[in-house]
Amino acid sequence: MGRLFVSHGRRRIGYVGAQAGVGLGRARFDGFQRALGDAGAAPAAAEILDDRPSFYPGYYGAETLLSRLPDLDGLYFQNDEMAAGGMAYCRTVGLSVPGEIAIAGWGGMEVAAILECRLTTTAISTRALGKTAAEALVARIRNEPVRDVIEISATLIPGETLSGRAS
Repeated sequence: MGRLFVSHGRRRIGYVGAQAGVGLGRARFDGFQRALGDAGAAPAAAEILDDRPSFYPGYYGAETLLSRLPDLDGLYFQNDEMAAGGMAYCRTVGLSVPGEIAIAGWGGMEVAAILECRLTTTAISTRALGKTAAEALVARIRNEPVRDVIEISATLIPGETLSGRAS
């Protein structure tokens, strides 16, 4: 997603995530930073909230980040629900998406398809994720070796929230 932001001409990109509950937010942020670096950019700022990754934290995370850095031209959210909250905040203050600010999320959640502007997101197969997790759990119960990291492929779902400045 970081490379995609840069390929659309975005250079001042913020990240909004949450750390309560699931620990995936930090890993997602780290991967996003690496991808931006590989593409010749770096995140302008991050807002990592001590909250659940949901709609309202996305809203106030965008508000907090944009109040500090109003010239951001992109926001990447830990998940689609947070991105929907961020889009609501942008709409409230009159920022056009994607004209003035590009937005992307993660997860391929249903909310991504029903927003006024289809959200750019990344989806994974929940079936593949569940199957892989179950297989790893069974292997651990049987005291069989299990890899520490198991990769599951993701699919980019291009929406309408990250266009507008193609380079």
